[in-house]
This record gives sequence, C-alpha cells and structure tokens, in this order.
Amino acid sequence: LTLGLLGEKWRPYTMALRILCVNAALLPMAAALDQAAVALGQARSVAWNGVILLLVLPLGFFVLGRSFGATGLALAWLVPVPIVMGRLLLLVRHTTGTPLRAWVASLWRPSVGIALMGASVLALRLTDSFAALSPLIRLAICAIVGGSVYLTAITLLAADDINWLRGRLGSRIRSTSHAP
Repeated sequence: LTLGLLGEKWRPYTMALRILCVNAALLPMAAALDQAAVALGQARSVAWNGVILLLVLPLGFFVLGRSFGATGLALAWLVPVPIVMGRLLLLVRHTTGTPLRAWVASLWRPSVGIALMGASVLALRLTDSFAALSPLIRLAICAIVGGSVYLTAITLLAADDINWLRGRLGSRIRSTSHAP
C-alpha cells in the first residue's frame, strides 16, 4: 500500500513503516498509563520514565540507525517503549490493586474487534476486483470497512457496558437539570 500511495522510492522504508505501526499502536496505551499514574499520585514515576527514554532513545537511534538505517531508527523505539510501559502497567496495577488477570480480561473485547477488523480487511484485499482499484481508493475502502467492522464488534460485545454508561449519564443529566 505504501508503494502504491507514495511510489517506488519508498521501497527501502517499508519495513521501517511497518515497525513504526507497532509503535503507533503502543503509544496511546502508554499515554493512558501515564495519565492513570499521574492521577494515582505517581507523577514522579512518569517523569522518571521520560528521563529513561531521553537517555536510552538517542543511543538506540545512533547505534541501530547507523547499523540498519531507517529500519534501525524504527527498531530503536521497540525496546524501551514497551519496557517503560510495562513498568507503568505494574505501578498502576499495584497502586489500584487490580489483578493482572483483570487487566488482561479487559482486553478481550478490543482484541476480538481488532481480529475481526483485520480479517475483514484481509478478506477484502484478497478479492480480484479490489486489486484493480487505485491505491487511494483501496486505502479509503479498507479504512471504512475496517472501522465499521471494529465499531460494530465493540458495540455488540460491550452492549451491557454501553447501556450501563447511558443509564449513569442519563441519571446525572436528569439530576442536574432538576437542581435549583
């Protein structure tokens, strides 16, 4: 897809872009863990994680970038970021007293949604008529189909949670509208 959108000159960078996609999936989770840790009074730990990354990332960029080029630069993100995230996850888990089993169990709905989204996009890409479309149209169709499948899966899998949230929000709205 990268080659179709950006051209053949991007061929040497396709592996780096694939690796960066993994990192892009981790960063929102890292941001959520940062916010949770700060809310739990662990701002110092979040700051130390920033210092660790500040020290480790440039060294990784230098060593891996020098050895493997753009792919090495992308790889430099994949070791320290998960380690820092793991440290924060353990800290937040310990502070809240939430068992690790509960954290893992909370991931089943998004994991199923992601698997269904991926399967639908892969099935779409295997059709003969899909290959004949322009790269930009293929990208748009993949985004629309994948996003729709994910939202549908999450909506169906989390129907009880959504109804509970609606009830909570509805009762809050009703109680504030009757307040003097």
